[in-house]
Amino acid sequence: MKRYIFYSIFYLLSSSNLFSATPTEQFVFNKLYQEYSECTVYYKFIARGVEKRGELTNEQKKFMSKAISLSEESEKNMFFFAQELKISNDNVQTNVEKIYKSFLEKVGYDYSNSELLVDYAKKCINSLSDPKMRMVYWENVYNNELKKENLIKIFGIILFILFIFIIFIIFKKKKKSISSERNLSRKIMQNIKKNKTKSKIKPILKTKDSKKNIMFDQMKENSKTAGKLNSILLGVIRHQLSITVKGLDYFKKNKDPLKTLPRDNFVYGYLYGFADYCYQTSGKIADEESWLIGSLAFFGMVFGAELGAKICMDSEKLLSSNNEFNRGVKLGSDDARKFKNKKTITALADYINSLQ
Repeated sequence: MKRYIFYSIFYLLSSSNLFSATPTEQFVFNKLYQEYSECTVYYKFIARGVEKRGELTNEQKKFMSKAISLSEESEKNMFFFAQELKISNDNVQTNVEKIYKSFLEKVGYDYSNSELLVDYAKKCINSLSDPKMRMVYWENVYNNELKKENLIKIFGIILFILFIFIIFIIFKKKKKSISSERNLSRKIMQNIKKNKTKSKIKPILKTKDSKKNIMFDQMKENSKTAGKLNSILLGVIRHQLSITVKGLDYFKKNKDPLKTLPRDNFVYGYLYGFADYCYQTSGKIADEESWLIGSLAFFGMVFGAELGAKICMDSEKLLSSNNEFNRGVKLGSDDARKFKNKKTITALADYINSLQ
């Protein structure tokens, strides 16, 4: 009865013009096709392992019979999705052989080590016991991945806008400071124009324009890279805040725990050290320009554009004169190193809890 319901559901989905055209179906069907292919091989593999033991007890025979039956059920589901995805029988067979070979490699070509494939057992039980829920599971996975991709895109756009805004502020201040020199520059340029022909000036201007375009493209690319890394770093910081009293309270209320960060030099230093270590070791944000884009955006997303920019601009001064900032930098860098090595980090949370 369960199998009949399963095929009825997927028949309706695959025959619906509304659903069949969506990327969601393509993702779900691909995942289920691969999953049932692995289950087909897995149950055949363990049945073969039992068979190779020689003379079998009644219990072993029942187990082998059950495994073969589950393999056949998985195989029917596998061919169903192969048909929906328009995968040829030859390609299905090639995929099955590839999976079987990978299983042999995992157990060291020794069927008695089949317990090493226990992860497939759990997955296949879920797939066969409730196919409808498995479809919902993969649909949720797709939607979550889509949300992450959209979030990264949004971060990239925010970073780029933030960077342009900060550059505009810096340029505006610089423009005021050099106003007294502007008349002298104009006179010099006028003298240059008088002594140069048009044919000599144009190539220079063209070269400058092309350099500006290259720099603009590079800025956009750096912004995207920084956005991806910063989204990871912010996730790590939020995780630490979840083990603070106030941060946990914010989590329960679906509020951003970043708002609970104390605004003091230790915290600024910790975030600086943590982000700086991750940037330097990423291999992608190691140059000065990329580092500036990433750090301005990072602090801007935590504390807002104005305070974030101020922390970045004051960082050199704080490094040379402020003990709390330097203590934070050291612990932040140490935690970043532990994070890279997949170790537990709590320095920021410990500091915040000590204040309460």
